[in-house]
Amino acid sequence: MNIRPLADSDFEALLALDASFVTDRVWQMRQQGGTQQREIVFQLVSLPRPLRVSGLYDAAMRRACLRYCSFGWVAEEEGVVRGCLTLEVFPWLQTAWITWLVVAPEVRRRGIGSALLDVAIAQARALNLLSVQLHLSTKNYPATRFCNVRGLQYCGYLEASYGNEIMLLFAYRIR
Repeated sequence: MNIRPLADSDFEALLALDASFVTDRVWQMRQQGGTQQREIVFQLVSLPRPLRVSGLYDAAMRRACLRYCSFGWVAEEEGVVRGCLTLEVFPWLQTAWITWLVVAPEVRRRGIGSALLDVAIAQARALNLLSVQLHLSTKNYPATRFCNVRGLQYCGYLEASYGNEIMLLFAYRIR
């Protein structure tokens, strides 16, 4: 597998990648408390049957991630594009956000996402940033497991994002 910088000529192949996933669990959010104290609980709930979920971004958003990112990398095997990671750097916050990470379904769980993440972390370290962050849908249990295995820690949530979805925030602390 080869990881290389993103090129404009990669756009069509990357836009064609299937970003959907199948899950049998989702994170359910529950709030309790009043005005003085509020407790937020995320509970992992099993679904009655596996659910196929389409990718979070539409084509326009994926194209924007590719075109306007600070950095982007492509994973390819034998000349075939297998995945991509785009990174947006916010130097004034000393952080970088992974705006899009996708690996083709037929090659998932083979280390491609990890290799792309390693390159992004190395870039953030070279820029002397404090962290690399990303957000995930509460439906994306496979990606939350990936984050936990790779050392990213849950650090919050965003409510009413991307068409009223709750997004889980994860961060990898560099220093």
